[in-house]
Amino acid sequence: MANKRIGDGPAGGGSGTYGPPIFTALAIPATLRHGAWSMLGDQLRSHQLDAMMAAIGAPSPVIAELAASQPVVFIELTPSEIDTVHKAIPELSATVMPADIYPSQREDYKTIGYFNFAVAHKDLPDDLVYTIVKAFFANHERMIKVGSAARESVAENVKLITVLPFHPGAVRYYREIGVELPSGLISPN
Repeated sequence: MANKRIGDGPAGGGSGTYGPPIFTALAIPATLRHGAWSMLGDQLRSHQLDAMMAAIGAPSPVIAELAASQPVVFIELTPSEIDTVHKAIPELSATVMPADIYPSQREDYKTIGYFNFAVAHKDLPDDLVYTIVKAFFANHERMIKVGSAARESVAENVKLITVLPFHPGAVRYYREIGVELPSGLISPN
């Protein structure tokens, strides 16, 4: 990817936020272009871009559209590259996109990703945070209808979020349903 033109989504969006520090961490000089996904897809098709980097839920409409008209090649990061990115950006970690999400993707695709998580001020009342977390999981199926990435937002995956301490209200909910949290991330209040 060195010295390539890479579309990385809208500025301020997931890819637009993560693209620059990922390429910096990997010491890969690249020209990153921001823009709407549909515009970047058109630029890739017309060879104005060499590649796209997407921090979006799969299947992505823009990638599905590209894959319907031409083969799409997924470039895996090596385990060492994944480790380098994780050390530089702790919320990003190894993840696997299952095979056959897109026509040309016949095998599992090892990459980096992040789980969706909510951030609350430490001074929010414990009962309020508890109620919000409980409501989220009680409405999980509705959340999936809004955004397919919510499929991965299950209580068991909370242990994979190792960036910030858990609010006491969230801790109460997770303990209530039997999810073990990393002890070093439980806020003392």
